[in-house]
Amino acid sequence: MILARYIVTVSAAGLAALGAGVLPATATSTTAQRPVPRAATPTNNLLTQHNLIYGSEIGAWETNGGPAVTNPTVANEINAADIPAIRYAVYDCFTTETCGRDNHAGSLSQSTYQSAISGIVNTDHAVPWLKMVPITSGGIGSVQNGSVFCPSVSNLGMNLAMEKQVLAATAAVYRGPIVIESSNEAEYDCAGFWGFSSAGAPGVSTDIGKMYAATMPALVQYARQLGFSDVVTVGYIGVNGGPQWGDPCTASSGSPYGYNCNPPGMWVDEFNQAVLAAYRSHRDNADYIPDVESVHSYCHSTDFAPNPFTFDNNECYAFQREWLTNARGQVDSIWGSRTGASIRFAVSEWQAGACDSYPSDCWSGFNATGDPVGSYVDGFLSMLAGNGVTTGTGTAYWAANLFELASNGSGTQGPGAYNVINADGSTPPWYANFEADSVKGQGG
Repeated sequence: MILARYIVTVSAAGLAALGAGVLPATATSTTAQRPVPRAATPTNNLLTQHNLIYGSEIGAWETNGGPAVTNPTVANEINAADIPAIRYAVYDCFTTETCGRDNHAGSLSQSTYQSAISGIVNTDHAVPWLKMVPITSGGIGSVQNGSVFCPSVSNLGMNLAMEKQVLAATAAVYRGPIVIESSNEAEYDCAGFWGFSSAGAPGVSTDIGKMYAATMPALVQYARQLGFSDVVTVGYIGVNGGPQWGDPCTASSGSPYGYNCNPPGMWVDEFNQAVLAAYRSHRDNADYIPDVESVHSYCHSTDFAPNPFTFDNNECYAFQREWLTNARGQVDSIWGSRTGASIRFAVSEWQAGACDSYPSDCWSGFNATGDPVGSYVDGFLSMLAGNGVTTGTGTAYWAANLFELASNGSGTQGPGAYNVINADGSTPPWYANFEADSVKGQGG
């Protein structure tokens, strides 16, 4: 789903549970603002966390981290919600480099990026979750065509040098736990350039998997050399479907959440078969195995129904629950049960629905009375955390990042509706739902 959120031209149970919030380790710089002091002992091994990690995200167009790290009122709300991981990215390379298919000169300041990382770590007390390019098919800032970071299939490691520079810049100010995600919605960013008819066409996730193999193993090795205390790799696999992708959900009293959805397995299969082939060709190098595999979820959107996107929330919960069950089985089958069982799943970006433009592409819930967004947040987080559902193996997602923190203007009749916390520190009614769920370490 291509959303305006990426087209911004101007625009721990205590310490043992990262899902309940922790202080990252080994920050090497400090800021003056520490709104809520935390325990000084870090939890380093992210993959030992069994509570859902209730993360969020700062828009890449906020090149210094924006209000999430510069406004103490916003930072206080982030800390009050115990947000333990914040997803972030650069949309271009630094001014000291050239990058992209056009080998253009970079436009971003390394020191400004480092101030954002320092703010995420020291002000917001969160682990950085870095997503690597391509992150959009549209324009952000000086980069008017984000798909310039889509590599050709003959040079899928094209962005590796740029990505290593991002890690080196990060390590200069922070060497605690880090999450590295292979791309952001690369199916939308790159499908056309790669010659496919649509983002969900057969073969797109194969190329996404090959791109993962061409970059991520080298990145995790480099991250270890830089001294990060823990490195988690996340492979973004591409589309995971929905009724408007030809995967209808039908009412079924015997199915989780009352719907039988049976999400397709093509994209999971394509991504994993491509990565497995690379793993085998590199003599079973474990760095080729993703720690986590991720998808995105914007329920009340064109993924599920035409505008105005009004339907039972349980349909989304059922779809994402069944996707996890099916994906778990597929991954175990492809990799073998022992290796497959070590791979976790995340919804690395999610919201209750779309609201890119009002009213043509905006779920009515964002502008309705009675806080339907809050109800959705509670239900979705409860589903992600497991909620007693025992169908299949591995009933809980590892992490989920709610889009977004003070990064898209204001109001509810457009992208401002996505803000968990607004730029001025005010919050929508449903912030209270997310805060309560995150602090309790469970959904609902």
